[in-house]
Amino acid sequence: MRHPNLITLVGACPEAWTLIYKYLPNGSLEDRLSCRDNSPPLSWQTRICIATELCSVLIFLHSSKPHSMVHGDLKPANILLDEDLVTKLSDFGICRLLDHREGSSNNTTICRTDPKGTFTYMDPEFVSTGKLSPKSDVYSFGMTLLRLLTARQAFVCVWLACGDRDAEMPALQVNYTAAAARP
Repeated sequence: MRHPNLITLVGACPEAWTLIYKYLPNGSLEDRLSCRDNSPPLSWQTRICIATELCSVLIFLHSSKPHSMVHGDLKPANILLDEDLVTKLSDFGICRLLDHREGSSNNTTICRTDPKGTFTYMDPEFVSTGKLSPKSDVYSFGMTLLRLLTARQAFVCVWLACGDRDAEMPALQVNYTAAAARP
């Protein structure tokens, strides 16, 4: 598969079970959003380009025929940036091919697999049922988009079924308000 926003495989070393890709000097989106190595924050224009490029590559993966592909582990650490800050989606370790049989669509085609990846960016339905679908990538894209817009770490609140939600809600509201007020 070739797409301008997919990382390009340069070679492989079967003895070491290693794939070789082109070096991308700007690291990952996670690195840039965290301003690692004193890198400057990404401009709004760059962030919008990154979001647009991610949409483009996901549409490409999800609509390929006869087999579409679900990435399954979309997160800022797996989004690499080249010398011009062009997005390159990487790490297809848990991706799955989906078969498009007659009468099915991208929205109904699923694959059962064990959930693997970064919990914060994982589709809750995938976590609970093991059903990986294009919707799983869309959920992860939404979480990534929030990270792109806020540059803040993503986190997930998990409510325990036996917990007292009313007692926990005020603390959650205070944490959310305090996080939103930070520059």
